[in-house]
Amino acid sequence: MSGITIANYTFTTNAGLMFGPLDSMLALMGNRSHPSDSGVGPCSNWAATLAAYTDIQPTAGISIASLVDNTTCGDYAATTTSYWNSDTYADTFVRDAILGTGPVAGWNHESRRELLTKGAAYLVVRQSIFDRLRKGVDKCNEGARDAAVYDWEVAYALHSGNREGPEGRGSGSSTYGLADRRCWQFATCVTGTFPARANVLALEAWRRGVTALYAGQCMSALREMKLIKAQLTVPLVQGALREAHETDYGPAGGAHAADGIVEVAEGWAFLAAFLPELAQCDAGVAQLVSTNLALSLTGPWMSSGFKAVKEAMESQYACLGITCSDVGAMLTDNTFQPIADWRACSDEPVLYGLEVSRIVTYAVGLIAAVVVLAVILALLACALCYMCATKGKNTAPKRQGEENYIDVQMKG
Repeated sequence: MSGITIANYTFTTNAGLMFGPLDSMLALMGNRSHPSDSGVGPCSNWAATLAAYTDIQPTAGISIASLVDNTTCGDYAATTTSYWNSDTYADTFVRDAILGTGPVAGWNHESRRELLTKGAAYLVVRQSIFDRLRKGVDKCNEGARDAAVYDWEVAYALHSGNREGPEGRGSGSSTYGLADRRCWQFATCVTGTFPARANVLALEAWRRGVTALYAGQCMSALREMKLIKAQLTVPLVQGALREAHETDYGPAGGAHAADGIVEVAEGWAFLAAFLPELAQCDAGVAQLVSTNLALSLTGPWMSSGFKAVKEAMESQYACLGITCSDVGAMLTDNTFQPIADWRACSDEPVLYGLEVSRIVTYAVGLIAAVVVLAVILALLACALCYMCATKGKNTAPKRQGEENYIDVQMKG
């Protein structure tokens, strides 16, 4: 039952076989909600989409809808419940998108499809991943090492999904696939367009965490869990920034080249997945960002402008456990060149408004200039001293008796 490899991780339990197929249910939701693939003409098959969300997946024995368990005492579940004032927000998010109710009433099919597929993967499944990781650490503290490892492998199966295959090629519908789809847009792949650095770093932390759990080193596993959580946040931040840019009609925005209202839906879906964590870092930043990316049919969208939203999010990268280099900056879709007015932030400390490395560079340059100037002045001083010392001494000195000899000659 064990030994299966998904996305470069070889399972030691049957968790991959059991929970990996939930990725196929996510894909089924996407297919059934797509007008061209539903088999019912121009309209999406919402009933079939709801069934894919709520039906029991045979191997796992659960549905995607039942994944989130906010009755756990995990930090992530508590943060999410507190922010949304609901322990069923993720489930409600997806159901509203499928049924066209609540804040999604009146939205077009494509926007609802983006909300439901992203909501199921990045709110429901992602939260379940963190719940499982936390349960694993708790079980480790209780001395149940094998059970702890199983929970961590369930978490990886949910993250990767069976459609990724042994090597993980970004073909799945869960959080692993998202990172691979974003990395080439932000130049954050390990090489070229595959794999995402976020996936590689998360996998390394997963492996270290499982090793720590087997050894009963629970605190070490907890540290790795935080690293995993941070890397799974990276593509969500990238996605939110991408859609923020594409819904900004200002001079720094790209709304003129966007598809329409669907970007608003996508941006909110990405942001909603990590908004409780952002609010925990800084409530004011979370409010600014959520106001600008709010799920609204009438706008105004990005009223503060992309630059302000980008800088606000960047100010909380350290709190989220990520870096500027983790996120990068988006490139153009066709030429893969930097987008105008979108520069990646720097991870270097800033002093008096300048990066420390720049200050050091300027200081070194200034010192070098002073040294060169001092050398030049010293050389000039030496030259002047030499000229003064040799002034009037250009004729040869007369030999002794030479003056008397000349006088005698003149008299003769």
